[in-house]
Amino acid sequence: MKNINKTDQKELLEKFYNGETSLDEEKLLETGDDQLHPEKDLFRFFESERKVAPPSFPLEKLEGRHSFLFAAKIAASLALLVLFSYVFFNYFSKDAEAVRWVEVKTETDQKIIRLSDGSIVTLNKNGSLKYQEGFADRLVYLEGEAFFDVKRDEASPFKVFTGKATTEVLGTSFYLRWLPGSAKVELEVSEGKVAFSSHDRNLNERVFVVAGERAVYDEQSNTIRRFELFDPNLIAWKTKQLQFEDAPLKKLLEDAEGYFGVEFAFEEAVISNCRFSGTFDDPTLEQLLDALKYVLNISYEMQNGKVILKGSGC
Repeated sequence: MKNINKTDQKELLEKFYNGETSLDEEKLLETGDDQLHPEKDLFRFFESERKVAPPSFPLEKLEGRHSFLFAAKIAASLALLVLFSYVFFNYFSKDAEAVRWVEVKTETDQKIIRLSDGSIVTLNKNGSLKYQEGFADRLVYLEGEAFFDVKRDEASPFKVFTGKATTEVLGTSFYLRWLPGSAKVELEVSEGKVAFSSHDRNLNERVFVVAGERAVYDEQSNTIRRFELFDPNLIAWKTKQLQFEDAPLKKLLEDAEGYFGVEFAFEEAVISNCRFSGTFDDPTLEQLLDALKYVLNISYEMQNGKVILKGSGC
């Protein structure tokens, strides 16, 4: 029997798979040049598939060898499908079982979360913290605002994903705030050093923020700004303390809105720049308003849950 080249042998293999070869052509495939052994191996694979049992469901009756080849091809396809399904579902079911997530949510109250590495997270109301069970990777996802007291581990950085920004530390204390839908992520560092970066590869910027500094990532402008200005009232919800040092009344009321959860408004804009200094420990709304009334000579009244401040100026 003559030898055939690689191209001819591939064509014969295709004919064989489709059940179109003669007996002489099949012998030619079997006795082909050993240099074409990959094609011979394929031939032997297809030939072995003839021994596969036919499927259990009825097939349309065809005459001769083509009927048998058709049944063998169907059986082989089913066998491969079963094998693929087993591998796929077995692999992904094990993968799903291996990764379990823990999600802690708050609504009207704060919650202290003690992680397995020794780190402590204080989650403010209306927040969510998500991390993998076991916490081996020291990675969390935050929605809302939280204060982190991170246990130091030189070999394993602690990462927080908030919106489109990442905060990475080895062991520090810091505050983070990101509200779903907001374009800004706010960071304030109480102790140590923090690496703050954007998920946007085009920014390619990593800002290091140290104790007593703040940083803000703005998604709209795709920028990170760092400030050498520490605002203790960002974590007043945790410390239960409001601190003001020659603060404009407008800024004071912004902090008070976040702390008390009420809305303020000025009857006359002229008093918005009046300045106030003072510290309040675990204050009530009435205590703060009475202090402003006495020091700044203003009055106030409640209207539909909103506090209206009145005065002629300072």
